[in-house]
Amino acid sequence: GDADKTLFMFWMVTSWARFYLGDLKSALFYYEKCWHSKDLKGAFVYSVPYFFLGALTALDGWKSTGRRRYWRIFLKMHRELKKWAQRGNPNTIHVVKMMDAELLAVRRKSTPNEIKRAYDKAIALAS
Repeated sequence: GDADKTLFMFWMVTSWARFYLGDLKSALFYYEKCWHSKDLKGAFVYSVPYFFLGALTALDGWKSTGRRRYWRIFLKMHRELKKWAQRGNPNTIHVVKMMDAELLAVRRKSTPNEIKRAYDKAIALAS
């Protein structure tokens, strides 16, 4: 109910604050609470940043712990944002491109120039 939504929003906003302050361990802690909460039906105004920052937090969790669960969360959120972009949501295109660049960087199959171009493209789309 409303209490679940309020708690979810508290965890989400707290995780964002921790993420932006560079406290990725705490961000991961609060995102874990979001990921374990009941699925909220429908979209909300913060859906795109929730998925984007959640994916980046999961990616950092995967890099720092090696837990495949975090890798799967990153890929799931990336897929969801790609679907929204394909459906024409203009608020997701640059986010998907940024996540694509992150994938290039972590998979280490691309040259540094290719990775830089991918980040540059994402930044240009966000401008």
